[in-house]
Amino acid sequence: MTLEIGSEVPSELLGVEVLDAEGGAQTFQTVLGDVATLLVFLRHFGCTGCAQQLDVLVPHLSSLHELGLETVLLGSGEPHHLAAFLERQRLDGYPLRAFTDPQAGAHRAAGLSRSAWRVFGPSALAREVVVRGMGYTSGHKEGDVLQSGGVVLLRGRTVVFFRQARVAAEPVPAAPIVTAAVTTLSTGLVEAARVSSHPVI
Repeated sequence: MTLEIGSEVPSELLGVEVLDAEGGAQTFQTVLGDVATLLVFLRHFGCTGCAQQLDVLVPHLSSLHELGLETVLLGSGEPHHLAAFLERQRLDGYPLRAFTDPQAGAHRAAGLSRSAWRVFGPSALAREVVVRGMGYTSGHKEGDVLQSGGVVLLRGRTVVFFRQARVAAEPVPAAPIVTAAVTTLSTGLVEAARVSSHPVI
């Protein structure tokens, strides 16, 4: 099953149990609120693509949070891998919550592929050379190395943006994510203002 624009979050995804950096468990349904949520599916916590994905998103997180967007990170490693990743990326103080699913069940429920081609194919290897030239280095295996990452934007339980990373070391660009988020949040604010302006009878 693959997420589609305009579709509802599948029950399979809502029922997945995820862990925080301390090992505390909760269902994904509990993680999601009724507000707009940016779900950032990371591959594994030692990959260059995961570090890049956060680097392109972090400069926008505070402004989007002020507009009402909640950001949730979800990887596939163990809780201590998540804790180390958050420290390496210096994410303390940013408006986000982070979880992991060691079995990557959430990734599969979201329709993200598990593919050796996306990791070891010619395009993936060429991209890896580029990012290593940018100063990124691949760490240890800290989750499912064959799992693809991606970004999902939800408005409540409705999918309004979905993009899977093309290859392992290439993040989803910030521009389309931010554009979709601002459009979604602006629409929500307009509708909220319209409702609040209705006279009470």
